[in-house]
Amino acid sequence: MNWKNRLQNYGFWIGVVALLLLLLQQFGVEFVSSAFQVLVNIILGILVLLGIINNPTTTKRGFCDD
Repeated sequence: MNWKNRLQNYGFWIGVVALLLLLLQQFGVEFVSSAFQVLVNIILGILVLLGIINNPTTTKRGFCDD
């Protein structure tokens, strides 16, 4: 696996940032009101999953597979 391709991929970095935001929430850092907390958690969880399943070594762009 070529880590250089992975580190240059936007999907990977979106997943990493979303994961860090979820971890900050677990340690008590609040950056949205409690009314929107569930929605933000769902969106961040989806972004983490997309960053994990992303494969930058394929010839197609985005989350498509060869």
